[in-house]
Amino acid sequence: MKLTGKIVALVALAILALGGSAGFLLLVHTGTAYADTNPGNIYQIVDGPWYLHPGSPTIHSPTSDLMPTDTDFAIHCWQEGDNVNGDSVWDWGTDLAAGNLGFVADEGLNTPVTMGNEPAQLTALGIPECTSNAVTTVFFSPNITPTGLDDLVYNTAFNSDSLAAIPVDEWTSVTVKCSDANVGQYVPSTANTLAGWSESRLAPIYFLAANPDRWGQIHTIVLFDPGNTHDFTGDSCDTSTNPHYDINSLLANWLQSNPHNKLFVFTGERSETDGFHGLWTYYFADIWQQSKTLGQQTFVCDYHGMGHPDVLDNFASYVGQLHSTTTCPPSPDDAQYPLTPWNP
Repeated sequence: MKLTGKIVALVALAILALGGSAGFLLLVHTGTAYADTNPGNIYQIVDGPWYLHPGSPTIHSPTSDLMPTDTDFAIHCWQEGDNVNGDSVWDWGTDLAAGNLGFVADEGLNTPVTMGNEPAQLTALGIPECTSNAVTTVFFSPNITPTGLDDLVYNTAFNSDSLAAIPVDEWTSVTVKCSDANVGQYVPSTANTLAGWSESRLAPIYFLAANPDRWGQIHTIVLFDPGNTHDFTGDSCDTSTNPHYDINSLLANWLQSNPHNKLFVFTGERSETDGFHGLWTYYFADIWQQSKTLGQQTFVCDYHGMGHPDVLDNFASYVGQLHSTTTCPPSPDDAQYPLTPWNP
């Protein structure tokens, strides 16, 4: 049970109330990271290990990392969740050892707050309250309709605070073709999943190309029926020479950067047209060549013959679940659109 940080904070307040100095406390308890010595809201795990929960601030939700004592953790915001030893506040942030995003109970961090007063005191430290659900997924649309398809506005996946849907006229440049300049601003620090359908397959690529320092926060990339050789060549930005995006290398190196990173590609009739030659040539080549391990981090969910917009319509709601699975969702009609999962 983690009490140290809370007890230290209580003692500090008592010393100040008695006219003493908290400076002495910092000297004798250097493990506590106070705001003035901790720019950027970076704190440490105490009485570890503590689990990182990527989905929700709940005890029994899926976990990713098991963080030992003294692991640095960058807090982005706080949120109410399950009660842990009397503390119901959880912190959303980044495990700086692994680069993964998620929730950890504030009880497991040495934040200088007192039990029962965490919300006000964390806010005073410059750590804001999260929205009802921190944005974890960013979907980029190839159309001016943010969700890509008009009917998807009714899909719960696109009515969730945890998902941001960005229309094409925002993430692309109207003056510079194939520009990656705009994508990064639409990916908040809380996001760990990027998704695109059809031509917006390029948005996650743009993000990787323009933001190599932020690769550590993205652990899942989802491409819905990205296309075939014809779509990737000609005047397409996939193979543009100015600027040039080496998509094979970007995806392979991103997967290599963290064994927990996953690439999901949902395919239908558009990507199947040339027997997946386009995907093998421009997206999977380096993944296949570098190692079998990278292939095991890449999941192609092929629904044979499924219409191009139907691939997005049928599977958009699964995006938020893909960070915790390696299984393709079942086909809505396995007789007409049989599922064939495979790895490059």
